Amino acid sequence: MDTRTRRLFILKNLIYTLALIAAYVLQETPLALSIGGVKPNLVIAAVVAIAMAEGEFSGGLYGLLGGILCDTAAFHIFGAASILFAAMGCGCGLITVYLVRSHWRTAFLMNLLFAFVYGTASHYLIYGMWGYQGAGMLYLTETLPAVIYTSALGVLAYFAAQYNSKRFKQME
Repeated sequence: MDTRTRRLFILKNLIYTLALIAAYVLQETPLALSIGGVKPNLVIAAVVAIAMAEGEFSGGLYGLLGGILCDTAAFHIFGAASILFAAMGCGCGLITVYLVRSHWRTAFLMNLLFAFVYGTASHYLIYGMWGYQGAGMLYLTETLPAVIYTSALGVLAYFAAQYNSKRFKQME
């Protein structure tokens, strides 16, 4: 790998890392992007977008980083999000490489699936496992709308990651 290619590789991954951290900060900022008390999980959108643009290895690594970030603010078992995000990032990359073509509709569906799996697992680990009263209503009024909201914003993240990936491929 020559010096120019190495610099472009480092710059591209630095942009992805800063975008993932910015998504996490925006996600955890109180009242930012909140609609009716429902907040999207922007880290999921970023991980899926990066996995679809760069493939399974990058998807798994950025999934692990995003999971670690989400684990720091979650009220469930530490490491659960890291494992789930790494597996889902790798899975999204594999599905994009081998099964479906990269398209905004595919990004929406992958975000929908990823957000649903993470939202359901997180809801169970925080509320369901401990038998909180009203956990079912909370699932219907907060978790499921957050899944839809995350999926919608995931399409925007998809376009940003595709643009970034194509831009750096043209510069190589």
